This record gives sequence, structure tokens and C-alpha cells, in this order.
Amino acid sequence: MVKIKIFICTIWIAAFCVTIGGCKSYRQSRKQNQKLYNAIETNEVEAAKEAIDDGANMNSFRNIGLTMDSLYGKSDKNPVYADTAMHEDNKIAQYLIRKGADPNYKDKDGISLLMLAAQQGNIKFCKQLVEKGADVKYKKRGISALDYALSTGEIQDAKTQIELIEYLYQQKIPVTKMTKRILINGYRTGVYGDTSANTEYILQWGMKQGIVKMKDLSKKRKIFYQISIGQEINSSILKGISIHELHNTYGENIAMVAAQYGNLKVLKYAVKNKISVREENADFQNIFDLAIKSNNIDTIKYLMDIIKPSPKDICESIENSIDSISEKTLGYLLTKLTDINISPEDNDENILETAAMSDRIDLAELLIKKKAVVTPIALINAVDTGNIKLVKLLLSNGGEVNKIGKYSDGEKMTSALYEAITLGDFPMVKFLIKEGAGDTDIKEAITDSNSYRIKKYIYQKFPGLQDDIRSTVLMCD
Repeated sequence: MVKIKIFICTIWIAAFCVTIGGCKSYRQSRKQNQKLYNAIETNEVEAAKEAIDDGANMNSFRNIGLTMDSLYGKSDKNPVYADTAMHEDNKIAQYLIRKGADPNYKDKDGISLLMLAAQQGNIKFCKQLVEKGADVKYKKRGISALDYALSTGEIQDAKTQIELIEYLYQQKIPVTKMTKRILINGYRTGVYGDTSANTEYILQWGMKQGIVKMKDLSKKRKIFYQISIGQEINSSILKGISIHELHNTYGENIAMVAAQYGNLKVLKYAVKNKISVREENADFQNIFDLAIKSNNIDTIKYLMDIIKPSPKDICESIENSIDSISEKTLGYLLTKLTDINISPEDNDENILETAAMSDRIDLAELLIKKKAVVTPIALINAVDTGNIKLVKLLLSNGGEVNKIGKYSDGEKMTSALYEAITLGDFPMVKFLIKEGAGDTDIKEAITDSNSYRIKKYIYQKFPGLQDDIRSTVLMCD
């Protein structure tokens, strides 16, 4: 009898311990889920990594109230989806997938992660998802990830979009009825980001693959296609169509399309026939912006003689085309500027600062050779990209790691180290401190940081900072 009582008591104690352990585990999981949610909201990468490493659920925020919006505004709890929808670089989502999150998650509308990544123009993440087992054959109501890549409005650079489309096509992602419809019409009705800025480039790709043929195109679509591949047009081709009312699906007239594709003969024909060179497309880009995207120097020279842009206009068009412009084109345009450090109207960033923001290290190198001044804004923009090589380039050419600048309205900026801490970019934090970054203005950033790894490292490097923060807190209390 005594043995039975002891046995029952032992079982009860064991069960009690398991329950207590389970409660602790549950509380820990909830805590890390909340931390991951907060990190995604603020794009604080290191804090997110800590939450994931410490047990956050990788496929759902789980906790009541922790939701984010899907593409169509419905509540969603998947952290990979949330980070991909919110952040262009989606480093947190990439880490989640690398650690084992489900690559085949779908939101309430049936949009898969691969579709979302294609819609966002994120080729790096598309490749990662495919490598981790994403279902390339999946279709939502007959629509594939390829269709999202074709119809996205998120990519301005044609080369980047074609690279994404070609990759997905090579992965045997289905060519659908919608694929053909997008190529034929130049847009996709009723879809988030339904008109691509590169509609003629995409049509060229579709024709090359044999997905569509000339006979499939409307007369208007044929005209713009012919312009895009360098063919001439004349009155016989335009018969029955008002040349002044002729626009493609992105709101561009024949002069604008000719400029974008470097078709100088058609551009001259359009100007001769008084087609406007002062219009803007659906993305508020003018004909000079589009000409720069073509990287055709002859086209750019011709247009400059026609529209006579001011130095600030040239700067603005360079910045509007920063993702597409080549070093050769930029080099030519810089010869037309007496000061390459000026900023366009209503814009804080000059050309180098914009190049840094877009992670164009090739352009940054060229600009520095041409004596561009490395400003605090340029350095912070480079830090934001997470590209240590770019930051190193700027620091090696006049950038000051501890200099705190001001915006055009007089508002004080933060330091490069402050920015790196706020972003939760631990490698960048280490690099900047190695380069001599001090603790001048980082109190707020380190106090608000959710990363215990970054805090520990900062306190080791600046021993007096933790005591300073504690005394400040006590004074406030």
C-alpha cells in the first residue's frame, strides 16, 4: 500500500513538473512570438533572429491580436509573408525560410509566398523559396507566380524584371491563359500592381519564347512592339489611328516609348509630327527619364537639344532612373553638370546620395572619381542597404563615421551607428565601431533596441554607456 502511494505521488509530482515546464515553455514562446512580430514591424533584423533562435513560431505569430495585413487587406499571422509584404529586402523572411519555415504558406486569398515574392520583384527570395521546396506548379484560380512577375508594378528596371521572369519560366512555373493575356494586353485586370512599367520589354520576352505571336496583338499593341524593337513606323502603319491619342498601357505616347527603347528614328518622326515631349506616364516619369533608361547616348543627346533640361532637371532624371542607368550614361550626363553635388527641387538627396540609397556601388565609385562629396546622408543611405562594401567605399573617400548632418529643413540627422542599431544590423554595427564610430548619439537607439546581442556588444565597447543610461532612467523615475 505504501509503495502504491509513493508511486502515485511520484506520478503526480512528475505531471505537475511537466505542467509547470509546459507553462514556462508556452510563456517563452508567446514572448518570442511578440518579439518577432515587433521586429518585423520595425525591420529590426538581429532582434528577429534572436526571437527565432529562442523559440518563436516560424509559421505563425500565434498570439491573439498579433496580425498583419495581406496584399488584399485581410488579417494574416504568417511572419514570412508579413516581412516579405512589408520590406523590400525581407532579410527576416529569408532567415525564417533558412531556419525551416514553410515555403508553401498561402494567405486567405490563396496567394503563395512564391507569388508574393514575384509580385514584390524579389528574385533573391524567389530563388530561395524554390531551393527550399516551394511548389512551382501551384496556381491560384488558374494564375501562377509567373503571372505575378509579369504584371508587377514594383520593378522599374527592365533588366531586373526580365531576369525574374526568365528565372521563373526556367523553373517550369506554368504558362497560363493569364500569362498570354498579360503579354497580349500589357496589363492584368483587377490585380495588385496590375501594369508593368516595362510592358514592351515583357512582350519582347513573350514573343521570343513563342508564348504569343504577332497575329495575337491588337493594331495598337503591334505599333508599340515595333517601336520597342527598333522598327520604323509611318502613316500607312498608323492608318485609322490618331497618332496624338496613341498611348500604351502605361500612359506613354509614341515619343516616350521611342525614347525608352532608344528608337531615334521614331522619336524624330514623333517630334516632327508634334507629339508632346512634355507628358508623364502613370509613374510620373517624363520623356527624359525614359531616355536615360534606354542608355542610348544619341537619343539622350537629341532630347537634350529639344527639351533643354536645367542642371536640376538632369539631376532629377538621373535619380528617377537610378536603377537602370549605366555608368557610361551617367558619365556622359555628368559632363553636362557644373556641380554634381546639387540636389533636384523638393528632394533632399543628390546623385551620390541616391546611388547609395539604391545600393549602386558602381555609380558611387564613378561619382567619387568625379569628386562627389560624401555627405552624412550618403553614408546613412549606404548603411540602410546593409552593404558593408559600399559603406567602406564612402568612409575611404571622405565620409566621416561620426559626423551628424542636417536635412534641408534643418532637422538634425542621426549618426551611422544609430541607424545600424535601429535596423538591428549587427554586422554593420561591428563594422562601424571598428571604423571608429563613437557613442555620441546612440543612447536612444540602444535603449529602444530589442536585440540583447547588440546591447551586450555595445556595452562591452562603451563601458560607461550602460551606467549613463541607468542614471538617466533613475532621474526620470
